Amino acid sequence: MPSSFDPFARPAFYADAAVDELARGRADLAVELAERELKIRLGWSSDDVARLESVLAVLHGQHIRGELPEPVLRAHIDYLGSYYGELIRRLHGGRWGIGRLYTDTAPAVQLGSDEGISVFPIFKVRMRIEHGARADISMDYSELAQKLKIRKRGSRESARAAKVIRPRKVYQLRHDNGDFDAGVTKDGRQLLMSFFWSGITAIFFDSEGNLLGHEIRPLPMPPPTHPNGVQYQTKEFDAAVKLAIDQWKSELGFKAEPIRVRRFQSQELGLGIDDRPWHFEEFLKAPEALEPDEKERARTWEHIEDWERDGSFVLYWGNALWVNGAGVVTSS
Repeated sequence: MPSSFDPFARPAFYADAAVDELARGRADLAVELAERELKIRLGWSSDDVARLESVLAVLHGQHIRGELPEPVLRAHIDYLGSYYGELIRRLHGGRWGIGRLYTDTAPAVQLGSDEGISVFPIFKVRMRIEHGARADISMDYSELAQKLKIRKRGSRESARAAKVIRPRKVYQLRHDNGDFDAGVTKDGRQLLMSFFWSGITAIFFDSEGNLLGHEIRPLPMPPPTHPNGVQYQTKEFDAAVKLAIDQWKSELGFKAEPIRVRRFQSQELGLGIDDRPWHFEEFLKAPEALEPDEKERARTWEHIEDWERDGSFVLYWGNALWVNGAGVVTSS
């Protein structure tokens, strides 16, 4: 049984005016800091990426020698990360906001349209200061600029995606996967049901597969909890949950059988369906930009073509479940 709700396992970006204002202000202060403390003049051209790398190299040395107290280190990361992001934004256009990948969120810059590239400059700067030259900012920027260049002129392979993609209208989910209960109620509604730490959750669809809504019932007993706060399952707890689920099924006149639903998303619950994993979606936008190596790119195309031929999809249900066209969970 899934143990917790997770957000959709794909990148997301949300423009945020407050983040924009804060980042721009910190970027200007970073320019002053670099000149005052390190005698390095930062500006707003691509040449300044190398100068920023010099600043971060100095800070890395101070960090590994233990010369940067934690509050000072954090300030350098925030200010110089904001400068790096604002430099990228000024050079290539874009906007500040909050980026999300899996459960992590951080200030980010999105370059291009809503389907553009999102970068996490503060994270990049932290990695450079803490881990040294292997996280070189000049190399990071060079790779980013190359991706943007390819995307701007248009990938010669981008038209291939239109031939590969197979739109789906309905998605089959079998009743015997073990990750959830699937079936039909006595009044003809289709149903997905499962246990999460937040409660026993049922999602209802009409006979055509359209989302009707959901209901959450409290767990029959408090889940056991370790002293460190982590919840866990025991035989007694699992038996109580199973009994509660069976009683609810009985009320609904539930019959276990495969169901066919339309694509849905519930941001409130973190549950839903996507046609393909986010890394496939990112690749399809600009194959050459995401994977410059021709052999690796060909291998990714093969994986995507196999996925599409099979009619596979992703069900976000506690975590990302890969489901084939027959409704069987193949990976999680």
